Amino acid sequence: MAAPAATVGISDLRVDDKAASGERFIGMPRLQNGNVFFTAFEPIGNDCRPGGRNWLYGLDLMTGAGAMSGVSTTPGGAPVCGADCGGVASEATGAPVKNTNVLLPPPPPSGIVGCGANDPACANLETLNAALAAKQCSLVLRSEGTKPLYLPRPCGRQSWRQVR
Repeated sequence: MAAPAATVGISDLRVDDKAASGERFIGMPRLQNGNVFFTAFEPIGNDCRPGGRNWLYGLDLMTGAGAMSGVSTTPGGAPVCGADCGGVASEATGAPVKNTNVLLPPPPPSGIVGCGANDPACANLETLNAALAAKQCSLVLRSEGTKPLYLPRPCGRQSWRQVR
């Protein structure tokens, strides 16, 4: 019996006896909060002018659904990805990006405990929402050549009962 032509994690995908020219997953995935995060590379160009576009994906491990909804370029910022979003284009182009970093910064100090009747920080809803967004816990996603992306995450301890 002959040994397989492909090594673990790498295979030549064939479509109608031709090599596929689509996206390829060649990186190291990261698991966090029940989601898997990884990069993929989409070759663009030809043998003389190689290059391509990188993508950053996040998928729910239990369902396979997109796990990037709410991702923003600043902590608590406006989302760049809607509901059930699974991936965003990376700024890195050219060579494939193989590493995905997931950082969990410590939770911000909770300075907002409650609102008193004369508290100016609670005077209008917009100010209160901005203050709460600044106190949000985030998961930071980084890959080579890109700016960080922030994904909301639960703060504090979680019981094993909360994990699906």
